[in-house]
Amino acid sequence: EAGLTQQQVSDKLNVPRRTVGHWAQSRRTRRPGASRSGRPLKLDKHDIRRLIARIHSSWEGRKLSWRKLARDCGLDVCGQTIKNHLEAVGYHRCKACKKPFISKKAQEDRVLYAEEHGDKPKEYWRVHMYADECHFNTAERGTVYVTRKSHERYHPQC
Repeated sequence: EAGLTQQQVSDKLNVPRRTVGHWAQSRRTRRPGASRSGRPLKLDKHDIRRLIARIHSSWEGRKLSWRKLARDCGLDVCGQTIKNHLEAVGYHRCKACKKPFISKKAQEDRVLYAEEHGDKPKEYWRVHMYADECHFNTAERGTVYVTRKSHERYHPQC
């Protein structure tokens, strides 16, 4: 429309010439969502941000089921709707890690211990007895699921 050739538009916009050709042949508008058909989404971006903020707020927020998360954020939608919208932005539900990631202090203590005792002979280690932690719980016997992204596996809240 401005009197430029496709090659000139391609050079100005730094896109391939064929892309400009496809734009010229296309009859629909380039505005996102302008020609969208179908049922409107139940949740907008602000609702999704509110859900994500609730998930990141605490351990309790991560443990909430999809339905309880919706209710907690004041949304009148079913759990499957929450699941679909959050999975679209990368969140999923999975089992909580059995043992939490060790703290920075514990990491430093382990490195220090290894440096101090790394050169001991095998006989030294045969004499010592080590026991792992043991935890007894009388509540919440079921499997705990948390909401997280795949890269958040070792996050302290997961």
